Amino acid sequence: MKKKTKKKFLVFMSDLLIVALLVGGIYGVNYLIPQKGIAAQAMVAQAADRGAESGSSAGGVNQKNSNGLPTTTVSLDTQDWSRKYADKFTDQVGSTDTSYTSPHVSVKLSRNTYNTNRLDKTQGGKHIQYGTNISYVLADIYVSDITCLQTCFAENVYGVGYDEKLSDMSARLKSVLAVNGDSYSNSRYRNNGTIIRNGVIYRAQQTDMETCMLNWDGTMKIYKPEEMNTQQLIDSGAYQNWIFGPSLLDDNGKAKTTFQTSLAADKTVLLYVGRLAKEKNIEELLLFQKEAAAHGTVLMIVGGGPYRGILEKKAGEMKIAGSVIFTGMIPPEEVWKYYQAGDLFISASTSETQGMTYVEALAAGLPLLCRRDGCLEGVVREGENGWQYDDMKQFLIFLGEWSGLDEDGKFAKLFAAAIFFPMAPDDLLCYLAGTTAMTWRQFTCIILLGKPFSIALYSMGLTKLFQFFFPVLVCCVGFAVMGVFPFGSRSALIIDGVHQYLGFYEELLHQIGQGMQWTFSGHAMGYSFYSLFSDYLSSPFNLLVLLLMQVMYVNEAVTLVVLIKIGLTGSCMAWYVQRKMPERG
Repeated sequence: MKKKTKKKFLVFMSDLLIVALLVGGIYGVNYLIPQKGIAAQAMVAQAADRGAESGSSAGGVNQKNSNGLPTTTVSLDTQDWSRKYADKFTDQVGSTDTSYTSPHVSVKLSRNTYNTNRLDKTQGGKHIQYGTNISYVLADIYVSDITCLQTCFAENVYGVGYDEKLSDMSARLKSVLAVNGDSYSNSRYRNNGTIIRNGVIYRAQQTDMETCMLNWDGTMKIYKPEEMNTQQLIDSGAYQNWIFGPSLLDDNGKAKTTFQTSLAADKTVLLYVGRLAKEKNIEELLLFQKEAAAHGTVLMIVGGGPYRGILEKKAGEMKIAGSVIFTGMIPPEEVWKYYQAGDLFISASTSETQGMTYVEALAAGLPLLCRRDGCLEGVVREGENGWQYDDMKQFLIFLGEWSGLDEDGKFAKLFAAAIFFPMAPDDLLCYLAGTTAMTWRQFTCIILLGKPFSIALYSMGLTKLFQFFFPVLVCCVGFAVMGVFPFGSRSALIIDGVHQYLGFYEELLHQIGQGMQWTFSGHAMGYSFYSLFSDYLSSPFNLLVLLLMQVMYVNEAVTLVVLIKIGLTGSCMAWYVQRKMPERG
């Protein structure tokens, strides 16, 4: 009997190991092992030489690329840079730790410090230690020929999986100054954009970001996503481009007040406009965004106020800084642009007297999703131009109704039911889940709860696992029908989960953290923790609940443990019947 159990366990672990190797192998083949790439086109001559060959420094057409890639037209500046900036160049090469001069290149480095008069409190305040000063290095560069400024690829190949240190690349090209960060992001993402290196077009795709273009004649231009046209870039003589951004200056060299950003692209923008003060209850919006972010939402907070630093710090602590935008104070004449950028206006304030931002949002065509407040009577018409909520559950339900997330909830129920069965097409199911707004937590819970059983069915036999699985399945069907977690947003433990279990488990966690002060309890049911532990918390499964509480709410954790207990109850009952009545199988 022991040999059979050991053999089944080894087979089961072998299956898990094979799955891990397959996943690791797929990732390695796709992203770590160098793929067949495109060798970089060598810069065979200086632009000035090509201009001379064509009979004019104003340019000529480019040479053909040996790889068959499209190349851009060489159109040079009419001015001779070596004469225009003659005072920057020297006949002989000279260099120091911070400078380099030659007949064609001049580089001077200066280290600078700027006092911003503001502490960076983002990302949990980890930058506060650096104070209000920022340090930077400025490189003042002059070249007599545009080809003195070149870009290159790791291992001189455009492709996936190639890796080379910046110092090695610099030595290979014998460069004077090397700058990292010119990433072409070859990650197969659909918005990677157009890549032009040294006048060669290696990739021509759309992007949702701005693109900075350096032309052969030394001029630069910023292109918006809708302005990108490959033939136009060829004709205008594009030499290098960079996709990261956004641009900070307008066409007149003035600082911009609004920016092109891909943060909110293809996402639902939840917009708040108003003063950042404690009474506005914006912390609640951050809490809601933490739950809603997995559904593809971005929280844009427009406005300034004394509470901004605290809110930015909380966003960092809650690990949602990447999906929250703080615009700062916006001039009144510019606010309308942000209403246009929003999809849904939200507010958690109950201290408004007039609520003008609600009216402004409606005038801009935005529906409202706001905490119930007397000032909104007659303004919000439920289900027509918005909703009023009382708690997070209602907020998420209304958000789902507006955005269609409830359809994804129906899929989650079907996905959870199918993942339990060993014959289900797992690859297809996971792919379909990736196309919905199913949260990572929900997906993980369903997989962890259901997949081990279906895998074990192949390794340990159907009978024993069916004894565990069948009662769990019956409960899960009931949960799915009622929309109970993890198949929906409802909880199996509403009253008890709030008034008893939450307090019990918080008290247990506190006692463990404080060294188990068993003679005293801060819980309302008594001052002795002995009785509380004995009556409610002595089950070893409560340790599992404490672990699950790190990634989910306590009522959700208790629900999962209840399912596990029901499964074990079925297994124990089957074992008892088999021992008591072996003749019945």
